[in-house]
Formats: sequence, C-alpha cells, structure tokens
Amino acid sequence: MVIREISMEQCFQVLTRARLARLACAQENRPYVVPVTLAYHKPPSGEACLYGFTTPGQKGRVDAG
Repeated sequence: MVIREISMEQCFQVLTRARLARLACAQENRPYVVPVTLAYHKPPSGEACLYGFTTPGQKGRVDAG
C-alpha cells in the first residue's frame, strides 16, 4: 500500500462523494475502528460544513482514576 498526500481539491471531492468513513482510535493500547456517517455541504457562497455522526461508545472517554 502506498500512502500519498492529496490536494485540498481532491480532499473535497472525496468528502463530496463519501457517506461512510472509519475512525480509528486506541484505548489502553487496544486499537478499534468505528463507522462514521458523513455529510459534506459547500453552498455556492459561504463556508463549507462537514457533519459526522456515530453511535455512543468509547471515543473520547476518559476514565477518572
């Protein structure tokens, strides 16, 4: 697999077509991946918006202890 940088325009093209992404995280050195539903919108005038939705889970959880 070759990893390469894409241009900002290519990134926006991917976001325009994408509906599902995967977010990779790690907790206590244990990796896991969760699906994220995406919606990208760029009006003719104004700022672009990227919306993401996923189910509740371990993402961002901090244990108090």
